[in-house]
Parts: sequence; C-alpha cells; structure tokens
Amino acid sequence: MLPLLLQTEVIELADIREPIRIISWGTVALIAAIVIALLAAGIFFWQRRRQKLATEAEFIIQVSPIEKARKAFKTLREKQPELSDKAYISEVSGVMRDYLEDAYNLPAPERTTEEFFDLLRAETVFAPEMQERLMSLLQQSDLIKFARQELNASQCEPLLGGAEDFVETAEQSRVETKPEVKQAEEKAG
Repeated sequence: MLPLLLQTEVIELADIREPIRIISWGTVALIAAIVIALLAAGIFFWQRRRQKLATEAEFIIQVSPIEKARKAFKTLREKQPELSDKAYISEVSGVMRDYLEDAYNLPAPERTTEEFFDLLRAETVFAPEMQERLMSLLQQSDLIKFARQELNASQCEPLLGGAEDFVETAEQSRVETKPEVKQAEEKAG
C-alpha cells in the first residue's frame, strides 16, 4: 500500500447547501415585540400599584389624632345600645388612651391607670385641672371595668360626653401650644 500522500485519486467535494431557516426574521421580530410589550405592561402596572400604595399610605398618615378620636366616639355612640357596660366603658377609655398616645406620645394604652397617673404627675403635660378630669374619667372607667360597678343608661352619655370634652379640650390646648401642629392640621384638613 502506498502512503496516503502519494495517492493521486481526487475526491470531489459536494457543494455547500443553503442554510435551513428554523425561524424567520419576521418571527424573531414578533417575539421581540411581544417581550417588549409584556415588559412595558409589567412596568406600567408596577408603577401604578406603587402610586396607589403611596396614596393610601399618605391618606393614613394624614388622619390626625383628633379626627381618629372623633370618629371612634361617633362609632361608639352608635354601638352603645349593643355593648355591655364593661365593653362600652373599655371602648371609651381606649379611645381616650389612644388619643393620648397619638397626640402626646404618652404610653397610655400600655400602662395601668395608676402607672399612667404616675407618669402624668412627673411629665406635667396637662394643667392640674385637666389632669384631674382625666384621672376622674379613667378611675370611673376602672370601677366599671374591674370593680363591676353597674352603669345605667343615664350614665353612659355623661361618661362619653366627658371623654369627648376632655379630648377636644386637650386638642385645643395642644394646637395652641404648638404652632406646627396647627399648620399640619390645616394642611391635612
């Protein structure tokens, strides 16, 4: 056998065939357009949702402590016939305590009445007559809640009215002593 290099036989090569097209350029353009449209729609809905959440958060932030308390008192007045004495007075006391926490940063809901009174005496947030009104209201509510003192229908309205009056007076005092509160209230309202 002769070495391969010495062979003179010519092997003819076949011509290259045209490439087979699996996807046409039109299909590629269509897929690209669909992907771009889906991305644009996703971005649009994501931004819309973000704006909606921001608007909701802005609304929640703009509810002032006094407006929150007024709304709670109104709701409580409507629900009063359905509630037991203990539930009713707990709600009245809760609205006052929540207002004090929101408006004055006093940890009223987390403290017992006695602990809260000790804090009030040390902080001098309110004038002495306001402190006495608040203490009286909270002590009355404690007697009904814990000492099981009876609460008749004629006592419900004066207790709620006293709580509303205290909150309104406290708010008026807060707005008068802090001008930035008044400006924020005017912006929100």
